[in-house]
Amino acid sequence: MSEENIFSGGKRQLPTSQVNTGVELLEALKKRDKNFIIFEDVETGETITVGELIENACQLSKRLTDFIGKSGNIIAVASENNVNYFTVVLAALFSGVPVALLDPNYTIYELRTILSITKPALVFCSLKQIPKYTKVLVTYRSIRKLVVIDSKDDGKQFDSLRTFTERSTTISNFTIKDVNIKKETAFILFSSGTTGLPKGVMLSHFSINTTMVMAGDPTIKSPTKADITLGLLPIYHVYGLFVVIMSILEDRKVVLLKKFEPQLFLKTIQNYKITRLAVVPPLVQFLLNNPLIEKYDLSSLQEIGSGASMLPEKSRTEAIKKFNLKYFRVGYGLTESGLSVSSMPYNTPRPGSVGKLYPGISAVIKDLRTGKNLPPYSQGEICIKADSVMQGYYGNPQATKNSFTKDGWLKTGDLGYFDEDGYLYIVDRLKEVIKYKGFQIAPAELEAILLTHPKIQDAGVVGKPDDKAGELPTAFVIKKSGAKLTENEVKFYVAGFVKREKHLHGGVIFLDELPRMSSGKLKRKDLKALLNNPKSKL
Repeated sequence: MSEENIFSGGKRQLPTSQVNTGVELLEALKKRDKNFIIFEDVETGETITVGELIENACQLSKRLTDFIGKSGNIIAVASENNVNYFTVVLAALFSGVPVALLDPNYTIYELRTILSITKPALVFCSLKQIPKYTKVLVTYRSIRKLVVIDSKDDGKQFDSLRTFTERSTTISNFTIKDVNIKKETAFILFSSGTTGLPKGVMLSHFSINTTMVMAGDPTIKSPTKADITLGLLPIYHVYGLFVVIMSILEDRKVVLLKKFEPQLFLKTIQNYKITRLAVVPPLVQFLLNNPLIEKYDLSSLQEIGSGASMLPEKSRTEAIKKFNLKYFRVGYGLTESGLSVSSMPYNTPRPGSVGKLYPGISAVIKDLRTGKNLPPYSQGEICIKADSVMQGYYGNPQATKNSFTKDGWLKTGDLGYFDEDGYLYIVDRLKEVIKYKGFQIAPAELEAILLTHPKIQDAGVVGKPDDKAGELPTAFVIKKSGAKLTENEVKFYVAGFVKREKHLHGGVIFLDELPRMSSGKLKRKDLKALLNNPKSKL
């Protein structure tokens, strides 16, 4: 830390590649056995080998070059996790064509916003998405073709992936396009939109290459030899995307699931002998608390990584003990940073922290009022600088400008602080802080307390509007199976941990499940809507 209170992750031990990201991934694949099954779909049984992935991606790349030409258009992928998903991703990288990864759960209303931003010339999607996309074709003329990636049959309004690829008129040898890695966009990923409409985050080839190097840095890289990863996180999310990218670089197989179903999830870990899990905190709570796990052999697990939202330290330590893990990685990042900001050192963990900054990343804690850089243990907005940081928001220069400070730091929108040793602590999202009688209360702090209660499975806290106090902290709680729990018991439990201002003045509402995004983040807007019409209150 310098005199200006700038915290640093130090210098990277490995240089950032200066070529198209596709070059790095192709070279990594070519080092592997071409008959090795790299992707396997649990539900369909489909597989794809390294050799097939390389061949299919190279052929599709030539077709993309033929189809897109030099128009500067982008393509989009809108699909659940699928063995052919990364064929499209690699082909786009090879061709130098920016690819927007879209949430397949978007409604037509949401899709209109996304398509008006991206205007893709070509959409690769699953068969399940076809009814939705054929409806929007009428309005969005920029979309010249729909291609289904999980069906061998063509339709009236779409080609199968095989048919589309075979229509290439290019007969020249395959080459990867040279790109200006700092200026040309590799991916457009969409932020969750918790502070407004979703925005397209542009990540350059340089950004992706930098994150790959940071994740593989000897000071950060996992000490385990976990070689089979569960691909449950959606690939369209930055977390899920890098699970696959790093699996390619580090010689792992990815076993794909399209969605979380408790028994299938556990059965997959058991039957495929999954060694590495990349999950979100609600799934960690599931593994710790759901009685179903006693029916399955999960002894193959060596490593769990948790991100996307906060995880109580107690849950991390319990998971290590329960599953005899060699490593439990917690970290912090965001789409706009190119994923990685901090990660917990495997040999020197610090309770409650999200670890130390990745090598090559600098950060400051900005005073919310003055904008000055704050010293250790002072709470403020976390702001960062790194080569992995986004180029900006696609087609939205004003939002891009607003996301950086005047002196060039990316504003994360998260409230946090550093300790004297450079460990980072997340308090909450700035936009989610509850303001009670002038006091600022972090929902995440109360949620972490609630999750320590032996009868609580999951919990979310929001502010209930109140004319006198401003907002009243209100908890939404899911009880563990068969547990009996009252509102007063929950309120009394929380009151034993915090000062009066942080008590659950808005009460407790019991639900069967909490609304969460596929990334695991809590949909606080949905919880606030339930304040006027709760399903049940005991």
